[in-house]
Amino acid sequence: MKFLTQDQIFDTLIDTKKFYVSMNTRFYVRQTVNKDGLSHVYLSITHGDQRERIPLKIFVNKKKWDKKKQRLKGTTPATMDINLILDNISGKLTSIKTTYRLSERQLTPATLRKELQEGMPRVNFCAFMKHAIEEERPILAPGTYKRHLAVYNKVKQIKEELLFSDIDFDFFSDYRKFYKKKKQNDTTINSNIKVIKKYLFLASKNGIKLKIDPRDVKGGNTNGNKTYLSPKEVIKLHEYFLSKFINPSQKLVLGYFLFSCYTGLRFSDVMNIERRDIQEGFISFTAKKTKKLQRIQLIEQAIEICKYPLIFENKLTNQFSNKEIKKIMINSNIKKKVSFHVARHTFATNFLIAGGKVEHLQQLLGHSDIKETMIYTHITRVEANTDLKFLEKLIKIK
Repeated sequence: MKFLTQDQIFDTLIDTKKFYVSMNTRFYVRQTVNKDGLSHVYLSITHGDQRERIPLKIFVNKKKWDKKKQRLKGTTPATMDINLILDNISGKLTSIKTTYRLSERQLTPATLRKELQEGMPRVNFCAFMKHAIEEERPILAPGTYKRHLAVYNKVKQIKEELLFSDIDFDFFSDYRKFYKKKKQNDTTINSNIKVIKKYLFLASKNGIKLKIDPRDVKGGNTNGNKTYLSPKEVIKLHEYFLSKFINPSQKLVLGYFLFSCYTGLRFSDVMNIERRDIQEGFISFTAKKTKKLQRIQLIEQAIEICKYPLIFENKLTNQFSNKEIKKIMINSNIKKKVSFHVARHTFATNFLIAGGKVEHLQQLLGHSDIKETMIYTHITRVEANTDLKFLEKLIKIK
């Protein structure tokens, strides 16, 4: 039996017969020189008759090259910088080989070249998460991309150099404690953990070995308390929208907000609507999040909002809208924490309070799973229990 030396431990791959064979990597300098008298540095990766040559963006004086040490001779700042770059590349090679070895995945010279050049981080979770977020950016909604990036930054606050080997159940416990101290609510923390788990699943799918199964991490409830506006509060806002006292800069924001209160549309869908999408009292659109084609009948109040000439002509950002909505709530003496998304909750809750069926609400909201819609039945049950107090007062016996 042939035993590996200590120097060969990480310089191996598993072949089809499941025994270990050596894979060699080395830096070398081409003999040809450029017009500046410098030679190109290459990385060679070999195993048997398989060979990969990778040209590096490094040019050196070949007379100063130490073939044995595979580094430049000398102590000048430029020499030390080049040697540091080569040390960094060697470190990346070791990380890739170690990850493949621990994951029991076969590593070939061609695969090693791809990993090195494409650079998917396989050791540092933070680096992997950032890389994956940017790769997924074309298919993520802008709001989702920003939220995932925010979670990435929060993970970095825990530990900048967070390795996959550091992520265990204690990590998630520490994450909760850290952000609890920063006064974040449970819903936000649970939602962030859900995002972290998504990228752990993605890492596992890419062959990165994890210490724990992400499915065993309990994320908790991410629904939170659904703030909504009562019918009286919606009427108050509608009257404010029609009044001559409203600030012109806030009228468009409130118009979009009320339209969502009457239709249940998300902000992204409201901003994508054109006037031509509204015909004969119906609005037809493809939901940005679900990609589903929806057709919703507009109630009288929504049609009235559409008469405002700037609606669906001038578009707004979510950030600006939320900022103005806070001012509008103060002006209207509505003491609730309201964002644009509250309009969707308002529509759903008031629809059920008015006697609408949950199955119909599911279709109107575009939910693929009725469990998402059932959240609003809990709110209406609380509302119903509150209304029992009126009965108590009505038949109170003296």
